[in-house]
Amino acid sequence: MIKKIINSNIVRLIGALLFLTVCAVIGAGLSYVNYESNPTDEAVAYFKAFLAQDYDTIYGLVNQPKNTYINKTAYTDRVKKIRESIVIDSYEISEPYKENGKKTVDIICNNETTETNQTIKLVFDEVKHGMQIIPDYKVDISKMLVKNVNFVVPTGDALYINGEVVTKDMAKVTTDANTNTDTYHFDKILYGAYDANAINRYSQIDLKPEILQEGTTINFDATAYHANLEFEEKIKANADNMITQFYVNAREKKGNNKELKAYFANDKKLQKKVDKYLKETEEVLYWPETKNIDKYSVVSFEPGEMKHQSVYNNDNTFTVTYDFTYTYVSSTDTAIYTSYVYSIGGSCKTKMTLTYTLNEDQTLTLTDIKVKNKNQKEKGED
Repeated sequence: MIKKIINSNIVRLIGALLFLTVCAVIGAGLSYVNYESNPTDEAVAYFKAFLAQDYDTIYGLVNQPKNTYINKTAYTDRVKKIRESIVIDSYEISEPYKENGKKTVDIICNNETTETNQTIKLVFDEVKHGMQIIPDYKVDISKMLVKNVNFVVPTGDALYINGEVVTKDMAKVTTDANTNTDTYHFDKILYGAYDANAINRYSQIDLKPEILQEGTTINFDATAYHANLEFEEKIKANADNMITQFYVNAREKKGNNKELKAYFANDKKLQKKVDKYLKETEEVLYWPETKNIDKYSVVSFEPGEMKHQSVYNNDNTFTVTYDFTYTYVSSTDTAIYTSYVYSIGGSCKTKMTLTYTLNEDQTLTLTDIKVKNKNQKEKGED
């Protein structure tokens, strides 16, 4: 009986010792975690990058939870403005402390010339992965974020924000078959102004939304398509060359020659339209009366700024409109019978509308042209 009591006491003693050992280990572990778990290193790394204007490193230290979109260009542009506004002759980094439940580090930046200082307050989120005991620390910029923001784009279009494509792992994406749209939902997004695009293989829609309020929805209007960058460049290169050739022919009265015809589809009705617009342009540039006038020519032709706009028509055609004003002077040599030099000059406001058809091999053919001239002509003779 005594032996059983002794054995029982020994077991209890061993259990108590084991319990105390476990408690000691846990306590030591918690002390170690508490000692190791502070964001001092991250605060120093952030501030060093801030001093060196290393904005890639700064962006990498920011916490970006799932479905939170912090555009790199937008965020780093703001940090750049802050850096440019602060003179830092010396600085002090505080010990981490808790504020509103989050670990915080103050960096006091001293301007010795003005004897003033500014404080940069870095707030940190604890981020753990899996069974990780000691958390990582990321800079919390939640005060710069707007909640519950949606971008609604035509189904099949890619969403770009500030030139960055938004993938489906960056947002919650849902499709509405009734409206043929995709909605990109962000739980949070950095507030501010953006360049946003809905882009497909041939065309795109451009918006410049300003996101400042919770619950903002940005809708891309499917009627506002224009050629995407690839086709915009192709169209512009072709149109610029065609317009140059068109006015060379008009100034030199070459007519619709093979160089100009090469830009258009091989269509008789279309070629007749080109002939018509060439003659109308010649009437702008040339004196209508030719009696006793020798060697009439265009001596000056200055095209002004050319504004152009392209629209995708959803039927594999693009309509491109050019608006511009050119000035000109046309004159003769001295007339044999009158000793006069005849001249005309003025300006002509022109709208040229071109239609390009997209072929199966992805080439473009110029299939229509319209030219409207509004001429202000001045005549003279010396």
